[in-house]
Amino acid sequence: GAPAAAGTTALGVVSVDNEISVKPETACRGLVVSMRFVHPVLRVIRDLPAGTCAQAHVLRHEYTHVHIYREMARRFRELVYPFPGSATAEGVLRYARQQLAQLQEAQRQFDSREEYAGNLTACRGEIPRLLAAARKGG
Repeated sequence: GAPAAAGTTALGVVSVDNEISVKPETACRGLVVSMRFVHPVLRVIRDLPAGTCAQAHVLRHEYTHVHIYREMARRFRELVYPFPGSATAEGVLRYARQQLAQLQEAQRQFDSREEYAGNLTACRGEIPRLLAAARKGG
């Protein structure tokens, strides 16, 4: 998920680094572009006890981010590069990074105000109640 806004609590996060490489093709003339996700991490705040509706709600949100990353990878594999025959590794890498940045926009769009506003009422208000209890007891 996106970083929490100022004054709010991050309920969960999915973070992943990506690596893009461009290497010469070994069997024929051309370049091979690959991307991989490195160090994927999914975390949920510990103030939402396991088995609660609140934890399940946050996990559903974070797993949606995981699915978006998978869709990004699928779409990245299907990219068509606009410079046949005249491509340099540097130019292809720059283009691949630009395309990946555009694909990552889906993550930001999913983290809408409406999506986060739902946390206040989900599970009959369980999330704000659990967070308030954790602040009092912590």
